[in-house]
This record gives sequence, C-alpha cells and structure tokens, in this order.
Amino acid sequence: MSDGAEAFARGILRERLRLATAQLGSSTPYSDDLVVQDVEHRPGAHRLFQDYRGDLSGRYLGAVAVAYRERLPVDLDKAHRILDRVIAAQNPDGSFGSPALPALARDHGAAWGHGRLLDGLLSSASWVSAERADRLGDAIDRLAGHAVASAAGWVDWLSREPSRKFLLDPLSLVRPLARFAALRGDDRAMDAARRLVEAAPAIVDRLHLHGYLLFLRGRLEVAVARDDCSEVDAVCKQADEVAARFLLPSGSALESLSTPWDINTEGCGTADWVMLCLELAEATGLDRFRERAWLAGLNGLAHAQQASGHFGCETLVGDGPLLALDYAPEAWWCCTFHGIEALGALSRSLARVDASGGLVVNQPLDAVVESADGDVLLEVAGGYPFGDRVELRAGAALPQGSGLRLRIPESVTVSFSTGRLEAGWLILDALDPNSVVVVEVSPALWFDVAGTASTPPFGNTTSGAPELGETRVTLFLGQLAYAANAHENDAEDLVRARTLVLDPSHPVLQRGDATGEYAVRVAGRNEFGTTVRLAPLVTSELARNSRMTRLGFAGIVAEHSGAHA
Repeated sequence: MSDGAEAFARGILRERLRLATAQLGSSTPYSDDLVVQDVEHRPGAHRLFQDYRGDLSGRYLGAVAVAYRERLPVDLDKAHRILDRVIAAQNPDGSFGSPALPALARDHGAAWGHGRLLDGLLSSASWVSAERADRLGDAIDRLAGHAVASAAGWVDWLSREPSRKFLLDPLSLVRPLARFAALRGDDRAMDAARRLVEAAPAIVDRLHLHGYLLFLRGRLEVAVARDDCSEVDAVCKQADEVAARFLLPSGSALESLSTPWDINTEGCGTADWVMLCLELAEATGLDRFRERAWLAGLNGLAHAQQASGHFGCETLVGDGPLLALDYAPEAWWCCTFHGIEALGALSRSLARVDASGGLVVNQPLDAVVESADGDVLLEVAGGYPFGDRVELRAGAALPQGSGLRLRIPESVTVSFSTGRLEAGWLILDALDPNSVVVVEVSPALWFDVAGTASTPPFGNTTSGAPELGETRVTLFLGQLAYAANAHENDAEDLVRARTLVLDPSHPVLQRGDATGEYAVRVAGRNEFGTTVRLAPLVTSELARNSRMTRLGFAGIVAEHSGAHA
C-alpha cells in the first residue's frame, strides 16, 4: 500500500467542518480589514484586538489550512490578500503590531498573539501560492527569530509574576517554536521552546485553561521532538489531572482552572483538549486519550457549535451542571478558528496506514481513506454514533489481502460475521478489494459519576459502588451524553430538578420512542418532583442547541419498589 494515505471525514463531522469553514469566506464578520486589524498599525483606527497582536489573523490563516486540507471550498484569493497584508505589516525586528510599545513593557498579550501568528504562518505553507512562498518563509524566519530573542525575557518574567488568569500567555510560543525547529532544524528555536517549558509555574490553579492546554500541547511537541519519555509521561499526568478536575462530563473545558473566576466553558479550550488528547494518543498509544478526544469531540465540542457553524461558549448555571447559551454563543474571534482546527484534527485521526501496510480505523465514524494518488482504499459508513451499524467498504484500489483493525469504543458492544476481537480492536487479517464488512453496534448505558464511569446496578459489583446521594451524575448511551433540554422540557423544571430518581431494583431505564429519548423521574427541593425527557446532548440536527440544558444531576436518589425494598 502506498505511503501518504489520508483519512477524510464524511457524514456529520464533515458537515460540521463545512459549516464552520464556510464562514471564512464571509465578509461578516471576516472582512479583510477586520482580520488584519491585530497586526496593521494604523494610528487613530479603532482596533479591537491590539492587545493580542497576531491572534486573530494567525488563527484565520491556520483555519484556512484546515479547509484546504479537507478539500472544502475556501476563498484562497481572500486568504492570499490577508496573508500579503500580514507580511507587509511585519516590523523590522520580526514582531507585529504597534512598534511604539517598548520591550520593557512585557506585553504578554503580544507574546500570545505572536505564538498564534507563527503557528498560522507555518500552516499557511500548505496552501500559499508559489510566488509568495519565499516571502512567507522569510516572514516565518523573522518572527521565529524575534520569538527566540524574546524567550529569555519571558522566562525571567514568568519567574517573577504572581499567578493570574493570563499568566501563561507567553507559552503560546512553545508549540510553534517547536514546529519551526523541526522544519528548519533550528537548535536555538528548540532550546528556546524547552526553556519556556521549564519556566511554566508548577501550580496551575486560577489560570486560563485554554492557555494551559495550549502549553501542554507545546510541551508534548518538544518532548516528542527530543524523544524525552519522562516529559511525555509528565504531560500524560497533567492531562489526567485536567480530566479529573477541569472538564464537564461532556468534555467541555472550563474557561479558567478555578471558579468563580469564570462561570462558563470555552470553545477554544474544548478544542485544545480534543487536540491534546489526539496528540497524546498518537505519542503514547494509550487508548484512554483517544476515548477522551472523541467523547469531547462528539459532545462538548459539538455542543459549542451553533447552526451557523461558529463555535462559542456555554454558561454554567447552578449545580448539575445546568448550561445556558447567554455568553458568547458565537465567539467568532477565537473559538470558531480553534474549533475548525479541532474538527480537522479529528478528521485526520479517523484512520491511517500502519507500518505493515494495513489499515487502522481509530473511530467508526463515516469517512473515506484515500491513497496518495487519490484512489479510495476504504469507506466507512453507517452514520455512527447515531446509527446502529458500521459498514467497512473496501475500495477497488485496496491491495489484495490487506489487513484492517477497527477500534471499538469502550462504551459499545459489537457483533460481526468475520474477524475477531482483541483488546478492544476488531481484527480482519485480510480484506479483499470491493468487499463489505458489516459491524452491528449496541451502545451501553452508563453514568459518569464525578468523572468515574459506572454502570447500573451500583451495588453488588466488584467495581465499587460510588456514593451517589450528593455526587454529580450524567447519563451516557455509548459515546453520547444525554441531557434534558428546553426543547422537550419546561425550562423551570430543568432549573428545579436536582437529583435523578432511580429504583435500584430496576436500574435499567426505559427508552421511549424511535428518537431514543429516556423519560426519567427527577426531584428537587420543597418536595418537587416531575418527569423529564433525556435526549442526546448533540444530534445530527445542527440547529438543535437549546437555550437551556441540564447536562447532569447533583446526585441519584434511590426509590425502592421491588423485592429488595
């Protein structure tokens, strides 16, 4: 099988990508003038993004690279106009933005923006026209040189500054410096990235989670480049801590690592969480990170996307948590671009060709795998996770006798007529061209109990029965989180519902009609009780996001009615 095979999403994931990337060509909000206003110094102009020089334009350029890679419609004329203006705005020292601000001011927002812009410029190499390639390369070299020269000052600044939300802004430079070092073989850039990693504070509470996750991605990039296994392990431990402390059950990332600093999630942070987990799965082979990436991608990240394609944030209301969409539901200046990056990463990770030439399908979503020549090697169909079957259709170009491995998500069971299961993988030793293999999928019912997966019944089990009375619980069916939203329920009931009422003698919930909803009993204060309908937090209907959603409950109340009462 030829090298260079690539996976491309189809179905719901591609539709989400299409909607988001279509916004890049829109003049509202993304006019040329708006996109470059964070780098063009125009005295007297009203510039909304001058504190983060390169943040908006850099993210835009990176999102264009995703659309181009995914073969989605993208206005390259507009992208080239913006790139030309960005390059023309570069200062003599390689920096961007107002040259009037002295270095001693230590504008951490500028460091953040320069990191995002260096990342975007590096990604632009995939789509830039031939006549601009040299100018782009020169701009990259100069900006990277400025970042290297400023690294020592930021290391010193980090050692002296008190903890604050945006303390980690300078560490936005770590990952693009590591990317640049790998591209150019530049030891100075890699050393600067390493020194910034070492300067990171040990205590992370109170910080911006998006900035922290972006730093972890940079730390991992440096560790992999230097073949430093101990550093990779350290990032794994930090990611495990994030999973345990700073995420909603849906995988949505809080904006800050402490509340009540911010009572909302942030689409950028959720996108970074998805990408960090995918990168850790690639670096370590540990399946827990791939599971986390897809749980967040199918739930939290998708819930942060609006019908327009833009990404945004969710407001946390009270316990449970209860979510509302009254804070930045369309954060087009940052979350949309980062959401596109995460969707693109999910698409690329769907499948690959391993060292033996066999196909590896990492998630059973609709996709196509193509050779470097564009020939179809494999199609995956069936509409998972909203369908109950996965079809593996071998293309005519697939070499005779090619092997295939399909990862089975931990929260589903499967039945099949050919192949064998080994350690969570369906193994097909030989797949013939033009053949079709059908896998029937049955999602399992389970609960996220304060971050721990638990299945009913919660007693009489070797896994240990969690204390459920005052512990946050969220119901899942397979990889999909279930929630009560204001489409199917009265909003006041969602506010008052505090606990889920279950009969331990009959813990298996009864699903309703063909929509797959559950009718469950809930209770609240002052003897409140009612029935609410739980439905998937995210469905294939992209316009379905509710103004209010109860993602979980503050506990489970047992109500005995059977022989064990």
